[in-house]
Amino acid sequence: MILADDDGNLVQNGKRGILHIKTPSRFVGYVHGETKHKSLYQDWLNTGDVGFIDAYGELHITDRIDDMIVCGAHKIYPGDIEALILQNEAITDCAVTSYIYKEENAIGCVYTALTDQTNKIIRHLRKSLMSYEIPKHFVRVDAIPRNAREKIDKQQIKKILTCTY
Repeated sequence: MILADDDGNLVQNGKRGILHIKTPSRFVGYVHGETKHKSLYQDWLNTGDVGFIDAYGELHITDRIDDMIVCGAHKIYPGDIEALILQNEAITDCAVTSYIYKEENAIGCVYTALTDQTNKIIRHLRKSLMSYEIPKHFVRVDAIPRNAREKIDKQQIKKILTCTY
């Protein structure tokens, strides 16, 4: 197992990287097509998972490459933003994704709470994030849409954000 940046350079413990694995028991059918995420290392599998190794040598998976949002030259990981939003005890669930707003790429957040928490969320995010990382639109909903495997349905989230603004 290795963690590497986009250029294939190994990352240090504590730094985020893309997980690559090498195993003789790799299931070829796991990957759609020949390779979904091409590895820069021969005979290694790029899992598409983003994570880091902590001081104890434990691997933490924090995001997926597919979920990463690119704004200009900046890479934004929705999982980081969602973790900060969920620090608000009034919010029970949330999802952050990009979507098209007025023919431009925008970042939006759908969250569940009993009352509107948008202003509190924004104030909290401003303490930790750059302005381009803070979602521009927030929608409070009764439940976050999920698929049959209980994963957040990003396409439904995009529809909610698109229909609301």
